[in-house]
Amino acid sequence: MSDQDSIWGDEQKETYEESFGKGPMPPPKKGQSGSEGRMAVLIVLIVLLAGFGIAILAMVGTGMALRSAEPYQIAFEAARNDPQVIAALGQPLEMGWPVTGELTLSGISGTVDVSGPIHGPNGRGTLYVAGRKENGVWTFYTLSVRRKDTGTLIVLNP
Repeated sequence: MSDQDSIWGDEQKETYEESFGKGPMPPPKKGQSGSEGRMAVLIVLIVLLAGFGIAILAMVGTGMALRSAEPYQIAFEAARNDPQVIAALGQPLEMGWPVTGELTLSGISGTVDVSGPIHGPNGRGTLYVAGRKENGVWTFYTLSVRRKDTGTLIVLNP
């Protein structure tokens, strides 16, 4: 007689052993195979890929919205017409991806803090825009281009 036999009866011993995996393994159910496990893994992968795809679409959609927003367009036009930017990056100047940051609008008020890559035939840079909209008019605190190759900051006039 073991110590367990002296403490527990036969019924309690079976419950204890089954609870902790020391009891006999139940036979596999009919029709159960490894293909069900593979199907579950496949479903999880599909769900993860769909979530990843949705996240990418949301990021692209946000970037497109920021690129076409009024303050970014004003800043890009200022960069396109600035003699220092033309000398540094060349013409034609083009917008790149991704444009990131934050734009908040509420009626005739709003704030913007956005940056995005720009490039021309002579080089690349980043366009920075930060400002506030009051009574329908944008006032910019930051409107500049930083050259990628030298790190030089070119301050723009809108």
